[in-house]
Amino acid sequence: MSRARHYAAEGSAVVAIDAPHRGDRPKDVTFGRIAAEMRAGTAAGTDPGELVAAMHSYLASQAVAG
Repeated sequence: MSRARHYAAEGSAVVAIDAPHRGDRPKDVTFGRIAAEMRAGTAAGTDPGELVAAMHSYLASQAVAG
């Protein structure tokens, strides 16, 4: 938001997109589970590809449903 405000103050047209599960919205159990699995997998040094795909799929479904 700070960048959007900066450019708006200079007269530019801006759009700020708020991603799902950011800001002050209630936390989602599925999002939290996938994010925790991604962090654990990254810390363990495993390939996060499958979990990244799961997260993207979940976020896309939430964006369409919203």
